[in-house]
Amino acid sequence: MHELSIAQNIVELVTEEVAKKNALKVSSVLLEVGELAGIELDALDFAWEPATQNTLLDHSELKIEPVKGKAHCRSCHHDFNMTDLFDICPFCQSFDNEIVEGKELKIKSIDIEY
Repeated sequence: MHELSIAQNIVELVTEEVAKKNALKVSSVLLEVGELAGIELDALDFAWEPATQNTLLDHSELKIEPVKGKAHCRSCHHDFNMTDLFDICPFCQSFDNEIVEGKELKIKSIDIEY
C-alpha cells in the first residue's frame, strides 16, 4: 500500500513547515488530489492515523479536495474530461492527449494551533 508512504511523506513535509511557525499541534491538513494521480483516497484516509501517531499531526483531520482529470487533444485541439489515463479523445478518438489537470497531489492548507 503506497498510500502509507504518501501519508508519511505528507506528515514529514507538514512537520517541517509547522516547525518554522513554532506550532504546538496541527488540527487539519487539506490536500488536492487528482483523480488521475493513482492514489486510492480511502487507503490514504486509512493510512492517515498510523502515519500521524506521536507527531504534531496526531489526531489531525485529513481533508481531501478531489481534482477532476482534464486533457488536451494534440490532434484535434479539443479539451475534455478524463477519468482514466488511457481515455481517448471523445472528438477524434486519438490517444495523443496531454493531461492538463488531475495528476496533482498538493498540500493546499494546514490548520495549526499555537
